[in-house]
Amino acid sequence: MEQQLERASLLIQQERFDLAEQELQQLLQVNPQLADAHYLMALLFLVRKDLKAAQTSAQKAVHFGPTQPHTHAMMSQVWLASNRLPEAQTSIEEAIRLDPANAEHLAQEAAIYLRQERWQEALNAANAGLAFDPEDEECINYRAIALVRLGKADEAEIALDASMQKDPENALTHANQGWVALEQGDQQRALKHFQEALRIDPQNEWSRTGLLHAIKSQNFFYRKVLDYFLWMSKLGAATRWGVIIGGYLLIAHLLPSLYNGQLAMTIFIVTVTVLYVAFALSTWLTVPIADLFLFLHPLGKYALSTEEKRTALSVAGWLGLGILFGILGWLVLPLFYFAAISSVLLALLMSLYYDCDQGWPRKTMFAMMSGIFLIGIAPSFLYAPVQLIQTENVFLNTLAVIGFLIHFFFGRVFLFVVIGAEFFGNYLAQAQPKH
Repeated sequence: MEQQLERASLLIQQERFDLAEQELQQLLQVNPQLADAHYLMALLFLVRKDLKAAQTSAQKAVHFGPTQPHTHAMMSQVWLASNRLPEAQTSIEEAIRLDPANAEHLAQEAAIYLRQERWQEALNAANAGLAFDPEDEECINYRAIALVRLGKADEAEIALDASMQKDPENALTHANQGWVALEQGDQQRALKHFQEALRIDPQNEWSRTGLLHAIKSQNFFYRKVLDYFLWMSKLGAATRWGVIIGGYLLIAHLLPSLYNGQLAMTIFIVTVTVLYVAFALSTWLTVPIADLFLFLHPLGKYALSTEEKRTALSVAGWLGLGILFGILGWLVLPLFYFAAISSVLLALLMSLYYDCDQGWPRKTMFAMMSGIFLIGIAPSFLYAPVQLIQTENVFLNTLAVIGFLIHFFFGRVFLFVVIGAEFFGNYLAQAQPKH
């Protein structure tokens, strides 16, 4: 039985999943209460990203092996992959209670704290793991991530350098070295580490994302936007929303209340408003626009994922339509200005579309974008033909009436739709539904 378990574990490491599943199924037919077999089955399904099956197997492993710490640790990994963070926390705490000196369990706890953006707790958990095993790679790397988020990049670099000397072929360590270099503004060193990480592990998403940022941050403007993103990532979720909403309230309410009719104050208010709007647009559009230019970069075009390419092309397309509709509004019919604004808004939302989870957040984003298209762009095409050619065609006139009614009813609240869509789009991009 032990030999079969070892063989199944080896097959999983070799990514020979079908053979591993057959081996484990045979074991479970003989002994359906074997906790270690259910544990390996959960690991198998987790690697396959079959979260529902992984949950079932992990729960069976815990049921049949309640005093075995590794079954609770596996349950925690499955909950974490399913975005069920409270359950992941409870499971790993039980594993640590059963085996308090296990560095791997403490590394898992640090990973959960990182997902929750509880940087200090993540640092404490990683330090606790290193107290038992100073060479545990996961603890070292999670500690480095926490240190960077806490504004201690230099300290993180020292720890990663020491780890690199012991294991120069660790992809995660190279990737974190790259992120530290980005934080310090050293793009060339960051590129070197990300390329090395991807050489070791070509499927490492953390490294691929870092490589893209390193290439794009060679542009001064993008580098400043990246600095803003890195700064925001160090803040808690509530604080980030406070910064976003606070900026909006400043522009929408505080500045207008300062207006006193004098030219100097008018210039000040207009200047601050224009700068804020330009900054807000840059945080949405800089990444996809920079991705467009990466098509011409010898490294970047291979680093872009399919979704990033789609996002870049879609954003460019909607912005192009926005410009076209703006020209039509100026030269032909003012109603096209609504279509122009809607196109720019759709470009903003498209920049977040693939950041949304594939579950209800992405479906909700698609529904919202479809609604904006219907109330912002469709009326122009329904109403404009009749206005331009003055036809008496009943069908075209009916469409024109429909377009006019849509514009009449929704045009009055269109500004609120634009503002609400921006905030709701950000919320959807950050939502992490449970699976």
